Amino acid sequence: MFETVGKVDAIISITGEAKWDDFNNLTEDNYYIGIKSKLMRQVNLVRMGKDYLNANGSITLSTGVLADGPIIKQQVPPR
Repeated sequence: MFETVGKVDAIISITGEAKWDDFNNLTEDNYYIGIKSKLMRQVNLVRMGKDYLNANGSITLSTGVLADGPIIKQQVPPR
């Protein structure tokens, strides 16, 4: 995408997946879904995107719905 678009003023990301289940049902592997999908996807976006920012450009990373509060087995509708 960056090679096609070129330099940008801002990059915003709320991407990522998470395992939805009761806390007591979640395994270590379930947490790695979010770590790899949410955390590392955003880390890699910054690593790649920083070279495509105009002077004084910005990168904004957000957690999305997971930051709003406890979520019990909420299903995210397909896009």
